[in-house]
Amino acid sequence: MSSPDARTAPPARRGPRRLRLATVAGVPVLLSPSWLLIAAAITVLFAGATSRATGLAGPAVYAVAFVLAVLLAVSVLLHEAAHAVAARLFGLHVSEIVVDLWGGHTALGRPRTPSASAVVSVVGPLANLLLAVLAEAVRRLVLVPATGTLEAVVSFLLLGTAVSNLLVGVFNLVPGLPLDGGRVLEAVVWKATGDQDTGGLVAGWSGRVVAVGLLAWVLVPPLLQGDRPSTATVVWVGLVALFLWRGASASVAASRFRRRAARVDLGAVTSAAAVAHEGASVADLDQPGSGGSDVVLVDASGRPVAVVPAGSVAAVPLDLRPTTPATALARVLPPVSVVPASGGPIGAVEGLARSGDLGIVVVDAQGRPTGRVTPAAFAAAMGLR
Repeated sequence: MSSPDARTAPPARRGPRRLRLATVAGVPVLLSPSWLLIAAAITVLFAGATSRATGLAGPAVYAVAFVLAVLLAVSVLLHEAAHAVAARLFGLHVSEIVVDLWGGHTALGRPRTPSASAVVSVVGPLANLLLAVLAEAVRRLVLVPATGTLEAVVSFLLLGTAVSNLLVGVFNLVPGLPLDGGRVLEAVVWKATGDQDTGGLVAGWSGRVVAVGLLAWVLVPPLLQGDRPSTATVVWVGLVALFLWRGASASVAASRFRRRAARVDLGAVTSAAAVAHEGASVADLDQPGSGGSDVVLVDASGRPVAVVPAGSVAAVPLDLRPTTPATALARVLPPVSVVPASGGPIGAVEGLARSGDLGIVVVDAQGRPTGRVTPAAFAAAMGLR
């Protein structure tokens, strides 16, 4: 299951240390400490079923139930790896795959076409359905009937893998964001209307309906029959519904934001930026007219590589400026911070979202800098400040 923000690779941020498990198509696979919570919950909840299916008792029951939790994590990894591989085939940037409390997510860039979006989205659930079929086929062909304890344990694990992947695959195909089926619905509406944000709004509202419908489907029938749902059912269904509602609401908000951003005049928020070679000294930057703006450092081909923030030259003593390299004051520009003017305001806002407070450098068709856009300037143009 992908997170609501999975279609825009976020900037690196500090947080709990995550374990790097592997690399898939050049993309790091990370395990969040929060996964231990869901692994512990699965281990406890499935202990009874494990004991009944295998005949085990004591610590062995919890050991087998924990192995089931690990297999579910592997299933999530394969789901997310399918997203990542498909995204790379369409030329999208993929920054990471994470397994966490909510299952997992793949941080990737926004697909540029409806077909790319639909394919990248649908391959994850299809990977789960394929795993379900393979696990059940192996179980039936090799281990049915189970003739001993070991066979019973393996059969139970394969059955758990098959059932969980079937449920995850089908559930993720439900047409509502932030589920993968919501991305497919978004792509269908995008294709029909020619507007990606209309697709995002439709799929986001559909996700809200799915969240409310899930609560009603699970909780209302018992209440109508005079029964009270168990506390565990209320908690689990409530958490899933909350996750869906928040993800759907975030998608609706993002689509509305993009529509508002599209109305911004990129030229009006692009400020002038002085340009200097990356081998320049601080004294070279201290020229008339350059003190009030950022200075973009370019390489030998004229492409921007770093930015010297406005006013930073003043912090260097006059006698040290001729011998101090400009790079000593510069902030290196990551690729996401260099945005072509042809991308318009949407390209600018995507670059700003991924570059943080550094802002972006706008370049022409030859990759030469034409100006700077700061988050504050763009936000002001949108009326957010």
